[in-house]
Amino acid sequence: MVLHQNRADRGPKNYLPGFLDLPGSTVATSLEEGESFDKRCGILSIHKSRFRMNPIKLQTVRPFVFETVNLISRASCKLDEGEVQQKVQNFATEMVEEMIEWAKGKLTGNQKQPKLPLIRPRIEVTEVEQQFNAISLSIQSISQE
Repeated sequence: MVLHQNRADRGPKNYLPGFLDLPGSTVATSLEEGESFDKRCGILSIHKSRFRMNPIKLQTVRPFVFETVNLISRASCKLDEGEVQQKVQNFATEMVEEMIEWAKGKLTGNQKQPKLPLIRPRIEVTEVEQQFNAISLSIQSISQE
C-alpha cells in the first residue's frame, strides 16, 4: 500500500486522519522553501489500534537549497553609496556560490544521487535602484563553467 500526504491546505477534504503524519513528496515538486528540507519516506507499522511511522531519509534526491535574504538586513552591502545595482549583483553572486557549497553538504555519497543542485536564492529589495537583470547572473555562472 502506498500513501502520499500533500502538506498544502486543501480545505475540508483531508482524507487522512490527523494521527497519520506522513512525509510529503519524495522529490522537490516546486521550488518553494518547504521542498528544500531533507526528503523521507517511511514504513508504517500497525499493531491493533496503534500506528507508528519510521522515517527513512532518502539518499538519491537532488540537493535543493532555498534562501531568502532581505537587503535591508545586510548593512555590509553599503547600498547608500556607489553602483548599487552592481553591489546587489555581486552580493547575489556570492550568495549563489555559498548556496552551492551548502548544497554539497547535502550529498549522501550515493552514486545515483544527482550532483548538480537546485538553487533558489530570493533577494528582497526595497528600492528600484537595487534591482538588476538576473539573466546576467545566469550568464555569468554559465561562462565560468
